[in-house]
Amino acid sequence: MENILGTILSTITFLVVVATGLWFGYFAVLITFEQIQAWRLARQSVDWASTSGIIQTSEIIYEGIRRPREQPKITYTYQVSGIKYEGNRINFSFAQTFSKEEAEDVLATYPPNAMITVYYDPSQPAQSTLEQRHTGLASGLAVGLIIFLPTCLCLATGFAGLTGKVGR
Repeated sequence: MENILGTILSTITFLVVVATGLWFGYFAVLITFEQIQAWRLARQSVDWASTSGIIQTSEIIYEGIRRPREQPKITYTYQVSGIKYEGNRINFSFAQTFSKEEAEDVLATYPPNAMITVYYDPSQPAQSTLEQRHTGLASGLAVGLIIFLPTCLCLATGFAGLTGKVGR
């Protein structure tokens, strides 16, 4: 009886390890996919149409719980074929963080009521940006890789344990 209980507990433990590995894997793939998608959009945006727009709001917001960080929040409006759109994308950067001075520099570049150039996807005019650039591809892919490493470890340990090669 004690041997059966030990086998059940070992199996449950290794299943939990496998599930944890799959969870890490999901987030690694998600981050990597989002990073590549943003990079592709930035490259495609070079061929997008442009129109003039107006900055509606330009403010610093604080994101985060333990250590709130300054983030510039810009909203702008523009028209395409007589239809009014609102956008908030500045560029295609990955998880961009700002110092207070950097956030203020962004606000100075895009003050309220300023006339700006808005780049938009002609096939989806609601998709727009103020800057046709992407930064942080390497750091975004590195984050995906760092998250993927525990995936490999958890899956290898979990499957090895389930097949009886570890912990018995």
